[in-house]
Formats: sequence, C-alpha cells, structure tokens
Amino acid sequence: MYLETGLMNKRRALRVDYRTKSRCKFLSADGVRLDLLSKYDFGIQIINLSTGGACISCEGSVRALVAKVGSIIELEIPVKNKNLIVNGKVVWWEKTNGEVNAGLCFDFQTKQEDRELLHKHLHKKLSLV
Repeated sequence: MYLETGLMNKRRALRVDYRTKSRCKFLSADGVRLDLLSKYDFGIQIINLSTGGACISCEGSVRALVAKVGSIIELEIPVKNKNLIVNGKVVWWEKTNGEVNAGLCFDFQTKQEDRELLHKHLHKKLSLV
C-alpha cells in the first residue's frame, strides 16, 4: 500500500497491492470482445488496484500479445459477492519472458454505485494492513 501520483490526471490516488485472479476481455480492432486468458488458469492477475486504474499480469496468453497501448479492456473486479465490471484503456504495456504486463486507466463511465463500492472496498483493504 502506498500513495502514488497519477500520471493521467495529476491527482493522488490510493493504490492497493491486490494479487487477485480475475476475468478480463479486450475489444479487438474489429470490435470483437475476446477473453484475455492465461495459459495456466484462464484468468489474469490484478497486481494492484486503485479507483482510477490497475496493473494486470497475464502469463503466456497469445491474445494478450495483440493488446497494445490504447486498447480497451473490460476487467471484472471481485468485490464481496459481486463482480464489478469496469472498462479501462491500456496506458502502458510490456512483454517479458512469456508474460504480459499492462497498466490500465479506468473509464469513469462505470456506474456510480460500482465506483462507490470499489472505493469502499479499497479503503477497507487499506485499514486491514
């Protein structure tokens, strides 16, 4: 857990070390939604999370290799007994030894109740540390 200055909007955001498996889809250039699948467990890992974005990691996914900066990603974030679905744009992307890592900036057209639930969930995780 630490405070970090956001690159996109120059405001401070709480960022939590999350380490949670999740489902993820990305919108291809021809408008098709494709599952971003890891070759081991059919999901991606959310490395850290804030109300404004996330860092994700995916091992060995062929589909992840076609995602690039500017791609639109749909991410399911497990919170309590609900999966929040947020859209984000890839702002950085890197491939290392069979793994793809990416940074997402969330689109704030997510429903207000989902944004509030995510905010409360992050604050609760911070208070447990």
